Amino acid sequence: MKVSIDFSVYTDVDGAFGYVSGEIDVIESPQVGDTISFISPSSDLVIDSLLGFDGHLKVTDRVIAANRSDSRVMLALSDVGLAKKDDAVKLMAYMEKAFGLFASKYE
Repeated sequence: MKVSIDFSVYTDVDGAFGYVSGEIDVIESPQVGDTISFISPSSDLVIDSLLGFDGHLKVTDRVIAANRSDSRVMLALSDVGLAKKDDAVKLMAYMEKAFGLFASKYE
């Protein structure tokens, strides 16, 4: 099943850096408190272990739209805090390439 996800990316220096959103495939609809692993994409890409991101994000909120049979479950995931801007750029690029998500940097 597909679910929509969204999470923010922060850096120690710049604060709010950007966000990542899009759809992922899961075997069942995650509940608040569940953890989603982004360690094993369907490609050969590997996350840089030095970024400070362990590849796991918790579901912090779950939204189901009323009166919409065509709508997906929407999940808010835990924010990611990284040390440097370069780390945030690498993480966002990984999420785009490995999982087909959309990453946007705040201006």
